Amino acid sequence: MDKKVREKIKNLRQEPVTFHIGKMGLTEKMIKHLDERLKKREVLKGRILKSVFESTSKEELMSDIKNKLNLGGLEARGYTIIIYRRRDKNFKR
Repeated sequence: MDKKVREKIKNLRQEPVTFHIGKMGLTEKMIKHLDERLKKREVLKGRILKSVFESTSKEELMSDIKNKLNLGGLEARGYTIIIYRRRDKNFKR
């Protein structure tokens, strides 16, 4: 990651959460929603509900998120995650 992206991630740590992964876990609808949000913004901050970890481990969930969304970076601290994917240069807002 370049310096500009690292600064975005650092600043986002202080910002409010922009998405939640609920008790249903990582559904296809959630993946589609996050994919659309990542097309507009490169970095997103979210929270994971504690009950998600009753059915899956944290490592499995992080791996699924990273693989299904084709992420460039993923940072997890407790129940808060920050995801990063480089924006497509051809995408227009």
